[in-house]
Amino acid sequence: MARTAIHDAWQAYFPCTNGSHALCNAHILRELTFLHEHEQQD
Repeated sequence: MARTAIHDAWQAYFPCTNGSHALCNAHILRELTFLHEHEQQD
């Protein structure tokens, strides 16, 4: 059975090789929101 670890891109997770990786959309959205808000301040 294939397994997928869904996580927040913390580098400590990537060395795990007993399955594949996917990034959590909630964490990606949080990062994009932060960048968007701070880009508008410049």
